[in-house]
Parts: sequence; C-alpha cells; structure tokens
Amino acid sequence: MDSFPVMLRGTKSEKPLTQDHGINPFTKIPHTPQHRKILGKRRKLPVFAQMDEFLEVFSRNQVTIVVGETGTGKSIQIPQFVTFSDLPHTKGKMVGCTQPRRVATMSVAKRVADEMDLQLGRHDLVRFDYVDAPAPESLMRALELLNFLAAMNDDGEMTPLGKLMAEFPLNPQLAKLLIASPEFKCSNEILTISAMLSVPNVWLRPIDHRHEADAAKELFIVPENKHDKNWARTNYLSASALREAENVRGQLQGIMERLDIDLVSHSDEAKLFTNIRKALVCGFFMQVAHKEGEKGNYLTVKDNQIVGLHPSCGLTTQPEWVIFNEFVLTARPYIRTVTEVRPDWLLEDAPLYFDPKGFPAGQTKQALERVQAKELGKMLARLDIGGGSHRGTPSSGRERGRKKEL
Repeated sequence: MDSFPVMLRGTKSEKPLTQDHGINPFTKIPHTPQHRKILGKRRKLPVFAQMDEFLEVFSRNQVTIVVGETGTGKSIQIPQFVTFSDLPHTKGKMVGCTQPRRVATMSVAKRVADEMDLQLGRHDLVRFDYVDAPAPESLMRALELLNFLAAMNDDGEMTPLGKLMAEFPLNPQLAKLLIASPEFKCSNEILTISAMLSVPNVWLRPIDHRHEADAAKELFIVPENKHDKNWARTNYLSASALREAENVRGQLQGIMERLDIDLVSHSDEAKLFTNIRKALVCGFFMQVAHKEGEKGNYLTVKDNQIVGLHPSCGLTTQPEWVIFNEFVLTARPYIRTVTEVRPDWLLEDAPLYFDPKGFPAGQTKQALERVQAKELGKMLARLDIGGGSHRGTPSSGRERGRKKEL
C-alpha cells in the first residue's frame, strides 16, 4: 500500500469542515439546512483540536490505531480529515470506515453520510455496481419483499414507510416490526426480540452437556421463571451474545426515540403475548409454514418446501400455522426460531399475499379458503346484527403500513 505523496495539513480540512461555502464539493448542489447545524458542532469535539497531530501521524505511518471514548469524533471526523486534506476520491482512492457490529456499522455509515451531506443508497438497483452481484432471482425476491412490506410502491419508489424503515440498520422485516409494534402495545418486547435476532445464537449446547442444556432451555418457555445471579452460566447461555444483544437493543432504542416511535407494553400479560405474535406477523408473513398431514411435516408458503420443526425450536406442540426466522438444512430441511400464529392474522395483515386464488390445490389452499369463508360469515353476521341488508363481498384487508401514510 502506497503512502500519500504529500504531508497532509489540517489547514486544508478546517475551512470545508467548519464553514458553509454553499455548495457541496461532492454533489455540486447546495448544502442542506441539517448540514449547516452539523458545522457548528464540529469544533466542540475533542478530536477536532488534534487534527494537525493526527494528520502528521497519518502521513508518516502505514497503519494508525486510534483509541478514544464514545462521542470524541474518532469514527466520524477522522475520515473527513483525510478526505478534505488530500481529496483521495479525485485520485482514484477511497477512505474506509469499518465497525465490527452490523448495527454500529450502519449507524456510522448513516452519520458519515449526514456529515458529508450525502444520501445513502442508489435508486437504480439493476445497474448498481455491486461488489458481488446477487442473482436476478434473489434481487426480484428482495424487491417483492419490499413491495409486500409496503416499503416500495409498484413503480419501484420508496414509500414514506420505506424511508422510515431505512433508518433502522436491520433487515426489512425487523424494521417493519419495530415501526408497527406500538400499535400492538408491545414495542418494548419487540425491541428486545429484534436485538436478540440480530446477534449470534445465545443458546449453548456443549457436546458433553446436551441434556442439561436442553433442560435449561425449557425453563425459558415459562415466562414467570426466575434466575439466580449466575443464570447465564448455569442455564447454558452465551454471556457475550447477551451483552451484544443488550448493546444492539440500546442502539435501536435510540433510533426509535429519535423517530418518536412509542416504547410501550400492554398491562395485561396474556394479551401482551398474543399481541407480540400478531406484531411478528407484520414483518414475517412471508416466512410462514402450514402443517401438512399427521407426520409432523410443514409446507412453507409460496416456496412449497417440505420442512420439519427443528428440535431446538422450543415448541411442545405442532401448531397448524407457524412463522419462522431461519431455514436450516442438515440431515433434512428444518425451520428454527418458530412461533405459532393464527391464519386470520395472516389474511388481515397480508390479504394479497395469502389470497387463496394464488395457491395451488392442496391443504394450505383449503385451510385459507376455510378461514376466508369463516371471516366472511362473521362480517355478514355483524351486518345483520347492525340492521344492515347489504350482502356484497367486503373489501379486501390491508397490509399494516399501507393503511395510512406515515
């Protein structure tokens, strides 16, 4: 790796970093009002006072390790010192800024973009210069997911809900889940679930203690179970994964507070657990499986994969309908991290996706038709009770997020 050919000086960075010259040198368009506010805060950061010292060290060394407290500006300001001092992008070079955790990485990327008055992302996904381009089928599947989640409209444009989802450094399902959760009065719980799904598996299963680990895991199925101070070790949990989940939860909570998304919990515990499952449907309705036959097999919706419930999923029964987070291929296909759901929730949240007309003949289609007929009967009964005489077909349901502009 070649070193920079010139000694970098802080004087070259100071003006563009602290003064508003009207035009962004990267986009050639006027700076936004948000950027002007950022300019006034930079001088107060500790790292700003050490700009010349850092650039001198940077110019003389191939590798520089910087250690500092959170909020000093080390992750955000230093890349800009280098950028504005030598403008590497004009010479075919790049300045990279990395973080070990996905949430932290996305947060830093968003902050750097704000600082430099740029927007993350591209409109043209087909012509985007991917480092490792996905298969066309995978890209179309992703676009279909965004459309069904109401994050993207039929013209391929991001919706207001989609822009809100993009604020979260998560996959689209979890982002939609967090945004919809206050409607079900379970946003505190969904926040914890999202954090847990964003870190490595917290369950430990040592080869020589498999039975003990399985028994310990079963205790967590009971919500009222209490744990002593050594519960992480005695219950075969990964303390490091739990700490990481706690860190991720704190970051996601900060984003929710910034976006004014309420953090609430239902006071009725029984209703709370039901509402959590209803909320999960909002994000994971495309990852649903229906029980087929009496041998414990499940058929994934749309993909039509025959799978089984993974032994570690924690369910003691075999519900008719489940949503899942993981598809695991071992000796046979399994689904893992599974939750029981009701089919009427699926029809309510994603009526187009679960329209029986779009399903091939089989048990899944028959089950959906039965639920649809039952819901229609309930609606007609309510009309009769109210004195109405209308016998028309009710309007189709709605995906949450489409019902109102955010």
